[in-house]
Amino acid sequence: MNEDEEQLDPTSFLEFAQSLGGGECVRYLTEALHELTLKMRHESVAQNEVVKGGLVLNIKLSHAPTGIVSTAYEIKQTPPPKKTSGSIHWSTKAGQLVRQDPAQVKLPLNDIGAPRKPRDLKN
Repeated sequence: MNEDEEQLDPTSFLEFAQSLGGGECVRYLTEALHELTLKMRHESVAQNEVVKGGLVLNIKLSHAPTGIVSTAYEIKQTPPPKKTSGSIHWSTKAGQLVRQDPAQVKLPLNDIGAPRKPRDLKN
């Protein structure tokens, strides 16, 4: 800094954030936070446990020798992972995944036809 430049207090981050994109940054952050909160609430209730998520504001600055500073921002959400269930498959010699064990002996199924009428019970 030059000696003849006046030393001022730093720019308030809140004021700076409110000016990004003409105010749209704060609006988008608010929407993203609300959306993330809803997702986290849903997953926490569905999983019946604590879930974690995140919200990141990435600000990029480009400073020209003339003193002009260009700004750009990016908002990233990290929602909680959904709880998923697995399944079991078997691999064949040809490398296919199948739901039934290829080594399992297959039993023939008999066709029982139409449902039968119940018989009378004898005493």
